[in-house]
Amino acid sequence: MGSKKRERLARIMEVLSQQGRITAQELATSFGSSRRTVYRYMETLKRQGVGVEACPGSLGGFRLSPPEMSKLLTSEEYRALLMAACVVAEHNLLPYGDHLSTATEKVKHSLSPEQWNEVRGTMPDVSVIAVQLADYERLTDVLERLTLAIADKVGILITYYALHRDSEQNRQIDPYHLFYQGGAWYLVGYCHWRREVRTFRVDRIRTLEREDRTFVRPPNFSLNGYLGCAWGMMRGERKRVTVKFFPPASRLVAETTWHPTQKITFEPDGTLLFSADVDGLEEIMRWVLTYADCALVISPPELRTAITERLLAAAARYANTDPSSGQAEQGSEYAQP
Repeated sequence: MGSKKRERLARIMEVLSQQGRITAQELATSFGSSRRTVYRYMETLKRQGVGVEACPGSLGGFRLSPPEMSKLLTSEEYRALLMAACVVAEHNLLPYGDHLSTATEKVKHSLSPEQWNEVRGTMPDVSVIAVQLADYERLTDVLERLTLAIADKVGILITYYALHRDSEQNRQIDPYHLFYQGGAWYLVGYCHWRREVRTFRVDRIRTLEREDRTFVRPPNFSLNGYLGCAWGMMRGERKRVTVKFFPPASRLVAETTWHPTQKITFEPDGTLLFSADVDGLEEIMRWVLTYADCALVISPPELRTAITERLLAAAARYANTDPSSGQAEQGSEYAQP
């Protein structure tokens, strides 16, 4: 369903709620469309479960069925539901976005005018600015199909773009779990090619087909258990990481809980010792590098060495690059990155 049609359906429900009753011709005039189009909108609302009634007679028209939900929840509960739905819909954070929009409208219009005025008047201006690494509106169909495959425990065939290899591969997957983190959607499932549970970023799925087979998900599988102590998505051997942070970065690091195992100790000189037990070093290395000269890795040695090499390579690239053109100088060993 397009955004324009969603907006018109929401507007029709708003008009019906405010005016109580309106004719097809009045709606057609308001929207600059035909009566036939208005009737199609009404049929769409009915298919979505909205209680729209056609009233005959000279004073007839369309109206919403008398509300039946208005006594189910308190005003505070309605306010909480609507706030959560608005935040999710604003950023298209979940599959079934169209269905969430219609459900939200149903909740709104199930209230009496008095209840809705109370809820609307006391809803604070609250927003969540969610980082999105991809346009997930174009992936709505993929997200919904993945959700159904997980619910039905049906295998899928995907064509997946592997970033590090810069190539596409066909994978047979038993989909276990879909989750959103750090601006991206991820699928966790058993990969028959790798013969182990793997993580796939949804926006790198090029094609998806539902297989004619089912699978049994391990009863002890859980997302938290699978991710373990990974810093983010990438897992590996567990290591105790200790990093020394210098002001002002030390104060910034102390403000946030970065990892469930972290321990923070402030030194008298304003520096901070940060330690955590991390499964895999690649992602925490990227995090440490964002603090540049305000961070110093104490342990483990392999992380210290890897960061030293990255910083030296960066310094060499800057030293051997013409700032006016961005081109590496001829003869530099970093001329071909």
